[in-house]
This record gives sequence, C-alpha cells and structure tokens, in this order.
Amino acid sequence: MPIHVSAFHGAGMLEKLKDLFSPPSNRVFDETLRTECAICQSTFAVFLHIKSDPQNEIYFNRMTNLIAQDCNDGKHSAELTVSD
Repeated sequence: MPIHVSAFHGAGMLEKLKDLFSPPSNRVFDETLRTECAICQSTFAVFLHIKSDPQNEIYFNRMTNLIAQDCNDGKHSAELTVSD
C-alpha cells in the first residue's frame, strides 16, 4: 500500500523534517506544499511523494479533508498519510 502524500502538523514539523532528511534517509519527497486545517487554521506541511503523479490534486484534497476530520478542538495528529 504505497503512501502518496504525507502531512505534518506545524507544532512538530521541524523535528520531523530533521528526522526525515538527516542521513541515512531513503525517503525522498518530490514536492512540498502548505495547507491549513479548515476548522482551526493550524498549519501543515504536505509532502507529495511523486511529483509527476497525475492524481496528486486528488491526494492533496483527500489530505486536506483528512486534516479537517482529524481536528479535535484544534488538536491534531502529528502525522497523517493518504495511501491506497
């Protein structure tokens, strides 16, 4: 089950980025986007795993919906993913 897009909440984003991009890391993201929770406006970094994937817009929209569904009075999971 491949992961197509990942998102990290702003509160823990810097630490997660250090983990992801410090060697050794075999996980590469092709594109990074910014989005906000539609309910509480918390900021998320969204990482597309394959930039050329024609379904990226669908994955991004699924992720923004997942972020809003995950909102619990402004609290969010530190990491969310969309996969098949």
